[in-house]
Amino acid sequence: DVIILGLADRQPPTKITQLVTINSLIQFITSVAKFSFMVPIVSVLGQLKWLWFKGDARSLTDFQLHDGAGSGGLGSVKFSLTLRMLFKSPIAWLATIVALSGFFTSPLTQQAIGYVSDRQALSNGTASVLRASTFSRSNTTGFNPVYGDELLVQTAYLTAAYQGRNQTLPGVDPICSSSDCDWPIYGSLGICAETVNISASTNSSLLSWLQEVFFFELQNSQYKTVFADAGNASYYLALQMPFVDPSTEFKEAPLQTVISQAFIGYFNNPIRLTSYTDLAKMQYIGVSLYFCTQSFSTTVKGGIHNTSELAYTNNIVSRSTTTSVNSYWTSVIYGATICDPGGPLTGSTITLSGATGLSNETYTIDFCTGTYLSAMYVIGTTGAILLNLQFAVVDAVGQISQALGIAIYGDLSSSAIPDPATQYGNIKFMMENIAKSLTS
Repeated sequence: DVIILGLADRQPPTKITQLVTINSLIQFITSVAKFSFMVPIVSVLGQLKWLWFKGDARSLTDFQLHDGAGSGGLGSVKFSLTLRMLFKSPIAWLATIVALSGFFTSPLTQQAIGYVSDRQALSNGTASVLRASTFSRSNTTGFNPVYGDELLVQTAYLTAAYQGRNQTLPGVDPICSSSDCDWPIYGSLGICAETVNISASTNSSLLSWLQEVFFFELQNSQYKTVFADAGNASYYLALQMPFVDPSTEFKEAPLQTVISQAFIGYFNNPIRLTSYTDLAKMQYIGVSLYFCTQSFSTTVKGGIHNTSELAYTNNIVSRSTTTSVNSYWTSVIYGATICDPGGPLTGSTITLSGATGLSNETYTIDFCTGTYLSAMYVIGTTGAILLNLQFAVVDAVGQISQALGIAIYGDLSSSAIPDPATQYGNIKFMMENIAKSLTS
């Protein structure tokens, strides 16, 4: 057994035997050894009985104990538990103890063998994770979007916007042909989100400017009719509007990589839409979505996968244009021709470095593809929701307006409004989910 265990130690289970397991082989050898050992012991007990009684007169009870010890396990137990036999016949008593040890240790034989996982690379296995090093729908003829791209983008931000806190955001699962896989740290191009509490800002000029933007939209945009129909009644209002110009409140990303900068405006008390005094009480949260590079760690244990984001960065290493991919700032939303075939920015790219630990890697963003993504996102997520005093929806514009209302005002069937910290946390959670979903 010792030789076999020594040869099999830290080897695959099939290294020693092909048709029988190591456990079974050890059990067989142990059984043979035990049989070879026990038969002489039992025979010795039988001979000791007669030799013991030959030397002197003994009681029939002692004779019965001796006879039982030579017949089986129960007799050996009775003999060993009779302490007077230890002094009257110590050799026989020791023989019964040895015999009993064989019975009691037999179930533990296979416990001497344990199988531990020793991670080894498989030469014929399959293990892969999806990552993006380039974001482009351009080819030799110029920008060429694929049919269905708009639906994919809409599905991404809508799924994330209406995602509950206790639900798992759909992602990209790794492929592992075994139940145990491990990848080195890897990087990918993605979308990151930055959320700031603008109402807490000391930048009074920014707050005044946002108020002017809101008033302008109120009078000249698609909301004008909705607000006019509302009359003088009191309502709750939440909206998301893009920044007309870049804001200095956001610190994480160069403006060139920003696909959207927007402010979320809302009121914690009912307001009259016809009262500029009421409208001036708006609270603001700023949200910026931008291209970034991320590093990840992915493992599969027992068939269950886990992917963790380790770091992210936004560092431009080269570019062929200084124009931002934000479609609202470059007027692409309004029909600018900068990415038409032969346009001035067709074929332009922005290159980012990898995240921490992967800084030698580079990731490329096609300018026109980034602008296209920006336009789809800005158009789809700009909107507002109007609620009456019972928090019933009066009107809504935009695809994520109801999700916005839930984030700010909580469950729309409840009359309790979340505190400001919870409102900010809800918006941050929603926007980070949107960024993750767009990345996937």
